[in-house]
Amino acid sequence: MSDSIPSFTLTASAQAHIKDVIEKKGKKGFFRISVSGGGCNGFQYQFSFAQAPQPEDVSLNIEGVPILIDSLSVPFLEGLTLDYKHAMMGSAFQVTNPNASTSCGCGNSFSI
Repeated sequence: MSDSIPSFTLTASAQAHIKDVIEKKGKKGFFRISVSGGGCNGFQYQFSFAQAPQPEDVSLNIEGVPILIDSLSVPFLEGLTLDYKHAMMGSAFQVTNPNASTSCGCGNSFSI
């Protein structure tokens, strides 16, 4: 695993949602955050769940939330705040990234 650990924030709402999903799966699991090329602005966030870390993963534990980030995504997540919003039209993660020069309306795509 990589030694580079990003500094970012999970809101209480994001923490609760992730813990709830992991608990409902009934197994030990990890919340995976990654950045890939694509989206309307060049990069996009991806969120998923994993059973075990990969060799290139950075492993974090924020307020009891086990998180995995692939080492290539780490620099894109520095300073990021991840929230989970509940709304009538649906619920979703909302990302605030102070390093992004632009982002799309849904907040899942950005450029630097």
